[in-house]
Amino acid sequence: MQNWQIIDSKKHNVLWDYVLNVLQFKPNASKEGVIKLPHPSKKFNVAPFFDAGFSRELYTDLHSKTKTVLETIAKDEQIYALDWQHDAYEFDPGLAFELNESGEWLIPVFPNGDLIFFLTTDFKNVIFGDGIHLEISISGEQIFRAFESEKPRIFK
Repeated sequence: MQNWQIIDSKKHNVLWDYVLNVLQFKPNASKEGVIKLPHPSKKFNVAPFFDAGFSRELYTDLHSKTKTVLETIAKDEQIYALDWQHDAYEFDPGLAFELNESGEWLIPVFPNGDLIFFLTTDFKNVIFGDGIHLEISISGEQIFRAFESEKPRIFK
C-alpha cells in the first residue's frame, strides 16, 4: 500500500477552500500578498539555493528534518500536501513513503517553481513553499518548536 494517497474531491475542495479563503492565498499576487499566514510565522529566503547554489546535501537535509518535524507534530495523523494546480495528497510522516522517479517526495518541500503547502489536519501548522518568490514559510506554534530542534541548514 502506498503511503501518499491522492485526496478525494470533497476533501480537496475543503483544503483549497481553507487555503484560498482563510490563508487568503493569491497565487498571482506580489511577493507580500501571496498568503497571510497566522502568527507565529516566519519566512526563509531559499533563493541562494536555486540554480548554481543548489546542493543535494542541503536539499536532503531539508527533507529529512522536515519529515522529522512532521512526525513530531502529527503523531499517528495524516499530513496534507498540496501543490497549486496539481494533485493533492495525504500521508503519514511516521511511515516510510514512496518517492517519485527522481528520488524526491511526490510534493517536495523545496518549492522548485511550484506553490506548495503542507498542513496538519487541524490546520494549525503550515509549511508554504513559494517557488516563484523563492521562499519557504512556516506557521504554527508546534511547527515552530519542532523546527527549533530540527532546523534545516537551508533555514539559517
